[in-house]
Amino acid sequence: MNKLIYIAAILDPRTKMIVVELTLTDLYGKDIGTKLSNDVKEAAYSLFDEYRSKYPSVAHQSGKSVDDMPIDSNGDLDIGGEGMSVEEESSDALTWWSRNGHRYPILSRMARDILAIPLSTVASESAFSAGGRHLDPFRSSLTPKMVQALICTQDWLHAKGVSSGFDVEENVRLRGS
Repeated sequence: MNKLIYIAAILDPRTKMIVVELTLTDLYGKDIGTKLSNDVKEAAYSLFDEYRSKYPSVAHQSGKSVDDMPIDSNGDLDIGGEGMSVEEESSDALTWWSRNGHRYPILSRMARDILAIPLSTVASESAFSAGGRHLDPFRSSLTPKMVQALICTQDWLHAKGVSSGFDVEENVRLRGS
């Protein structure tokens, strides 16, 4: 499991750690989901500590303590804090961080680095090969539940309240028949 994908979700001020916990519990079940969400949380704190040691001057310039990390009452990372304003809700996370990075300078560096990573990539041999795409067992091993999660994620990220007239589920059913 790539924890950076979940850390990226935590760094998006529109979501909270609880969203990651619920997603992992839904995908993997209660016991494994809880363990995985604890692993993600631990990885996020560890990454924060690494950034804090790498950029100590950034935190000191901001006037905040280097230990300042937004934590909610449950001990979870609380990036949005008081939440995004209505105007900011439609903007992307990187825009939010560029406007609000002064509040949490180390986290804004983390967000800039992590959120700039493309969610999906194409293997270079596939992109530049005259022979076309080559799928190995790893690349073709997504479970149906994971495929559904990826399709939903893409749909949610691109949703603007307007129907495109294209039904993904119907298209999947037609291709499967």
